Amino acid sequence: MNKEEKNQEHSGFWLGMVLGGLLGAAGAFYAATEDKEELREKLVERAKWFLDNLDELKDRVGETGEELREKAIELPEMIEEKSENIEEIAKEAIEKITSATQKAQKKGIKTFFSKGKPLK
Repeated sequence: MNKEEKNQEHSGFWLGMVLGGLLGAAGAFYAATEDKEELREKLVERAKWFLDNLDELKDRVGETGEELREKAIELPEMIEEKSENIEEIAKEAIEKITSATQKAQKKGIKTFFSKGKPLK
């Protein structure tokens, strides 16, 4: 299965989800409404609008699905880059702390021997 077939399959899935959701909502609303004739007119009007705009909606859903797929593919790489950056920053911080600790120890030893007497 090539990339184009996969994209069509995914866009078909999302189109089915949208249509199913709309039909389910319309059915629930129809069952709960007392004025059935007015509701039928509204549903027919909205269905016509939906059918007129179906290609545009399908394209939007397909584009959104493709964008999400691309971001999902990029995510592991981004995580790896960020973890490498964190690792580098942590190593630099450890080196600075170690260096500062060693300098403080040397300075303390020099001060002790120059101003005091060694402990026995």
